[in-house]
Amino acid sequence: MQAVKIGDNEFTNKKRTAGYFYAPDQQYKAIYDTGSSLIHVPGGLGYELAKRIVGNDRHSYDPVSGIMITYCEDKINYQDVYLWIDGKRF
Repeated sequence: MQAVKIGDNEFTNKKRTAGYFYAPDQQYKAIYDTGSSLIHVPGGLGYELAKRIVGNDRHSYDPVSGIMITYCEDKINYQDVYLWIDGKRF
């Protein structure tokens, strides 16, 4: 994975930078599964990405497992997340 982008703007609706483009030596292995509601990312990146998506909306985070749980009815507030894998946007 070469990049992650939240929404279609330069900043998220939470006023945070929306795009993360990694240097060639910082690219991460990725699997894209459209049938899953679980997103797993490398350690150290997960909380940052999830927090930028949910902002101050209701959520619960377990630092031991790295799992963030949100409320389904709040998903209308979240922007789309795009991943760049092998040069293609998903």
